[in-house]
Amino acid sequence: MLKAVSENGRAVFSCVPKPARTASSVPEERLRLIRERVGNIIQIHCSFLEGDVFLPNPAMHTDAVDIVSTSNPLDSGWTPAVRENSIGFYDRKPTETDSGHRDSVILVSEKPLDHNVGIFFAPADCAIVGLSHRDPNVDFIALVHSGWKGTAKNIVGKTVESVKAIFGNEVSKDLEAYVSPFAKSCCYEFWLDTFREAFINGKIPENNGGPTGIRPLWSKLRTPPNFGIVGRGGRTFLDSSALIHAALEKSGISEARTNDLSLCTVCEGHEKGYFSSRKDPKARFGVFMELRKRER
Repeated sequence: MLKAVSENGRAVFSCVPKPARTASSVPEERLRLIRERVGNIIQIHCSFLEGDVFLPNPAMHTDAVDIVSTSNPLDSGWTPAVRENSIGFYDRKPTETDSGHRDSVILVSEKPLDHNVGIFFAPADCAIVGLSHRDPNVDFIALVHSGWKGTAKNIVGKTVESVKAIFGNEVSKDLEAYVSPFAKSCCYEFWLDTFREAFINGKIPENNGGPTGIRPLWSKLRTPPNFGIVGRGGRTFLDSSALIHAALEKSGISEARTNDLSLCTVCEGHEKGYFSSRKDPKARFGVFMELRKRER
């Protein structure tokens, strides 16, 4: 397991390889939804002994940021999905007006946190970015799914802006960031025309096939036009790592406070259990952002 711990020791960012197959006391039909997303439920416990885990569904690559109160998640549209021993799992069910898909989740507590909380993603070569606060008296974590579409939409920067709206503009100097293994520029071949259309012109083809207009990431970063794309041997590769780090720095989170686990899922991680969907379309590993309750 790859792990990074916050300066205050309360936030833990974990990447869990090869979910294990273990028995469960929960009825099979109630576990179906969870297992579709995380493989097997027991493996994601990490250091969790008790608490609540939130399971976003990032399949639509939206740029929506969900702010969830840990005191009353039902008010934010999250519902209990299943309980496994002392851990409660929450998901966001679709409605007529809301698909339920979320690519960024912020957990905050208005009162001192008395139980552990966490957010879990099961990525497929996409970067997962975690955020925490250095102050042990601030109950907050965030987890962001930043695939190429989310990166083009600056989902990481939008998440930090949402955090600033909660805690004030000066909060970024106290934030720490974490970056999971994902497909790096050594292996992530990408079409140059798509890069120009999405990252420079702000036109991203959505899952339904229709383009959508966005404010290009470059209008925020003011970088050279070819920043984020690497040419090699007549082919082009996407450098999401450079783009995500630039977005974090632009948001006020320095390199010194960014913990990048620096592993490419395609050429390094897959054999170690940090699976690449390019090698196995059904394989996933787990990324878990956890905030531990306050010590009494």
